Parts: sequence; structure tokens; C-alpha cells
Amino acid sequence: FYQASSPSGEGSVVTCATAPFKKLASAQALRWVDAGSTVALDPVMISGVSSANTFSWSSTNTDVASVNGNGVVTGVGAGVAKIYARYSGQITAAYVVIVRPRDTLHLPANTLTIQAEAFSGMLPGMIVASDKVETIGARAFADNYYLQLVQLPASVSTIAADAFSGSTPLTLLCPYGSAAAQYAVSNGISCVYVP
Repeated sequence: FYQASSPSGEGSVVTCATAPFKKLASAQALRWVDAGSTVALDPVMISGVSSANTFSWSSTNTDVASVNGNGVVTGVGAGVAKIYARYSGQITAAYVVIVRPRDTLHLPANTLTIQAEAFSGMLPGMIVASDKVETIGARAFADNYYLQLVQLPASVSTIAADAFSGSTPLTLLCPYGSAAAQYAVSNGISCVYVP
């Protein structure tokens, strides 16, 4: 799990229970990019190293995000990937890259409840709930085989146990300590903490 300080494109990773990489205070660790777009990453320069080109870069999921030798990430498909910069085999920076798909569905701003089976079987790659959503009903997002990301606000207080049944792989984007984050942990759903 990761906690980011800003959803607008830059943030810092806070050490969390199962983070697969250590916190690097100088790394701007969260990046948002649209599928088909690019974002340049900073390898976190080391004293005595003169060029970013001396770093090697890698992605944990090239179906989501690829990275070239200069640290430029291309959003490939919806989801989350970790990008690493290495110098002499040591990780100098680690990023969480969230790739927003072209088929993102934004729920209306006045939405308070996502009804039972409201989006069951639909095909968007990402759904962004409004900041007012409080309740998510039974099987609301069930059987969405193409759904990769769901962004839920801190206002969500109730989620039906089977709300995301059959929708895998799925990552919830939600505030740390929120009911949505607790739901993700309790149900074995991947979660990226965003404000």
C-alpha cells in the first residue's frame, strides 16, 4: 500500500505496511499520467554523478507504463505500475505511476449513493466517484472485467461486501484511513492511498 500527499501529479511515499521499496525522502513518488501520454521522472541525483543517463530505469508492469533510458514514462494502459531508477544496482528513486485510461467515467458531482448493480458488467477502465458519495450498494461494480481503477473519496462510509465481486484486477484509489481503504485491505483489493 502507498500513501501519496498529492493527487495532482506529485507526492511523496509514506512508509506503509507492505511497501515493496523503501521511502526516499527526496523522491517525488506519485505520478498521474493519461494512457498515451508521457511524464518525465527525476532519478534523484547522487553526488558525483553527472548525468541522468547513467541511471537504469525499470517498470514493474509494462502493460500499464513503460519507461525509457531517460526516465520518460509512457502511459500504456489503465492501472498502477512502480517505476525504479537505479545507479550501480541500487534503487535511488521509486515512483508509483497511476495511468488513467481514455475511457474514464466521472460520476456526477451530486451523486450520494451508487445503487446496487449500477455499473455491473460495464466496460470503463476507470471510474471516479464524486466527493459526495457515501454509500456503494451490492454488486455496484461487479463483473467489470476491464475496470482497472476506482477512485473513491473520504466521504464513502458504507460499501457492500460484494460491491466489486468479479472485477479483477482492480485497484482502489482512496484516502489513507478511509472506509474505502479499510474495505480494500479487508477484501484483498489492491489500494493506492491518494488524498
